[in-house]
Amino acid sequence: MPLLDQRLLRFLLRVPPVPWCMEKALLRETMRGILPEEIRSRPKTPLLGDLIKHSIESKKWKPVPLPEPIAELRQFVDWEQLGTTLAKASGSTLWVGLRSVSLCYWLNAKGVVNEERIR
Repeated sequence: MPLLDQRLLRFLLRVPPVPWCMEKALLRETMRGILPEEIRSRPKTPLLGDLIKHSIESKKWKPVPLPEPIAELRQFVDWEQLGTTLAKASGSTLWVGLRSVSLCYWLNAKGVVNEERIR
């Protein structure tokens, strides 16, 4: 988790916003010689529209079925209700609902084991 590295955080908090945070100047300078120049120097392109909505409409992703959560997560989240909500949700409601799903994936990736799965 590089953004939790205290040395990196201290460094980034000391970087003067002008000019290094303007137009991704720090990132662009860092990538000199690593990325092709036409990619490194291209202008920022804003994301058009809602990425989740686009992914659902293009059938590349869908919010349900949900992954099986660990027991501890069920203490805080009504998983069945979340599934029902996400199936009907759109826009910002969908984004908020996905926080619990993201936490579930993160816990699974970290190897937090659900005792019910072992039995």
